[in-house]
Amino acid sequence: MAKKWQKEYRRIAKAEADRLFDQGTHQYNNSQFRAALQSWQQALTRYREIRDRKGEGYSLGSLGNAYNRLGEYQKAINYFILCVEITQEIGDRKGEGYSLGNLGNAYTYLGEYQKAIDYYQQSLAIFQKIGDRHGEGNSLIGLGNADDSLEEYQRHLWFQLSPHPRYSHPMAS
Repeated sequence: MAKKWQKEYRRIAKAEADRLFDQGTHQYNNSQFRAALQSWQQALTRYREIRDRKGEGYSLGSLGNAYNRLGEYQKAINYFILCVEITQEIGDRKGEGYSLGNLGNAYTYLGEYQKAIDYYQQSLAIFQKIGDRHGEGNSLIGLGNADDSLEEYQRHLWFQLSPHPRYSHPMAS
């Protein structure tokens, strides 16, 4: 009898967690990022209660995406790192690839382009290995953007640190 009750509780809790997760997704898609955070946090709590590691990982990744959109990049990074750990633990290579790409995004926003490039390269390697062309494309776009930003930053730094001759107007004497 107790086993049947536990199974029913788990089914109900999973349905509630999934509903909260979907609600958060709807809110996120409508730019209601703070509301999405609340829904996903509640879903995360439910997934943890029933030990649903995949749901937990998806919730953590979604929380990270919302914090990225709110400009709270360090919080986003913390959630993405937890998500990567879970996706690796459960063998979700696709989820791992996207989580690594999301880490690349957060580090790009922070201006830490080399770290971003490292994460995008890891993401790309996973997507190539599993044959996920969409994931490959996302990783390549991220790599290109981070690489361009790094080069621009290095050019700007060089310009700021290099001695430049003073220019005067040719008509001035």
